[in-house]
Amino acid sequence: MHFAASEAGWVVPLAFFVGLACYLNCIACDFVFDDRLAILNNKDVQHGAALAPIWSNDFWGKGLQMHDSHKSYRPLTILSFRFHTWWRQGEPRPADFHAANALLHALVCGCVAELAARTCGVRSGGRRIALLSSLLFAAHPIHVEAVTGTVGRAELLCALACMAGFASHGAAAGRAAAGRAPLGGGARGGRVRACAGAVAMVASIAAAVLTKETGVTLVPMLAAQERPPSRPQPSPQPQPRQPTSMHPSCTLEHHLDPAKLCRHDLRRGSHRTSHRPPRSSSSCSRPGASVRAARVRVRVRVRVRVRVRVRVRVRVRVTP
Repeated sequence: MHFAASEAGWVVPLAFFVGLACYLNCIACDFVFDDRLAILNNKDVQHGAALAPIWSNDFWGKGLQMHDSHKSYRPLTILSFRFHTWWRQGEPRPADFHAANALLHALVCGCVAELAARTCGVRSGGRRIALLSSLLFAAHPIHVEAVTGTVGRAELLCALACMAGFASHGAAAGRAAAGRAPLGGGARGGRVRACAGAVAMVASIAAAVLTKETGVTLVPMLAAQERPPSRPQPSPQPQPRQPTSMHPSCTLEHHLDPAKLCRHDLRRGSHRTSHRPPRSSSSCSRPGASVRAARVRVRVRVRVRVRVRVRVRVRVRVTP
């Protein structure tokens, strides 16, 4: 993909600010529900804790080998929580977490607009589709739990990694957006960009999986884009007409079509006898093919009997 200019244009900043404005009121909220277990009661998030246990513990701070572990492995999400406590050098503050979630949601909205525009193409009304899809994504209430809840950071980071995976896959495949020419820079520049796109694609897949387990679905979605391009079907070439004889018995269709046989025999004055093709093959021969005449006997008998009997009886009585 060519990243010099945005296909969506002004739709990207509009979607960003709309997504940010929808969740600015959550900054004043406190930790609720699972936020306390994943942040306040999680020793991996606390300031001054070791970083090594993050890679062997689950999302809630328990070891993966423990029997009561949730088995949810999201180390990159825990590292994002740990950044807040490192920045504040103390206890985590809920306003920082909620503001970061709102900012991530705004970034995902901008990525949705750009992805929709590049998928549909500007010439096919892609900018209009990008506007509608990004605004619907930004203001849809299904994202309330993922944005306002601090533990929803996993969904936001996973979505952002998936968007990066789609963009890097386009660069690795060397496909430009709809209506653009292939990547420039010569053969060497194209290979460098393809290799860089492949590395970025693998990194995006790894980041999506390490932020939330559902990020593994990025692999089949990218594989679905590897379908071979549809080849245009060649238009059928008109076949030249084969020279035919003036005699009607030179065509195979004439021998196999009883209606033609009947009409031909009626013209000759005999519809009860069968029409036999001539034995000589000089008049019926075709170049490169031999036709065997089929003997078909057609007998047509038509009997029409019409009997009409009309009886009318009228009786009139006049009484004075």
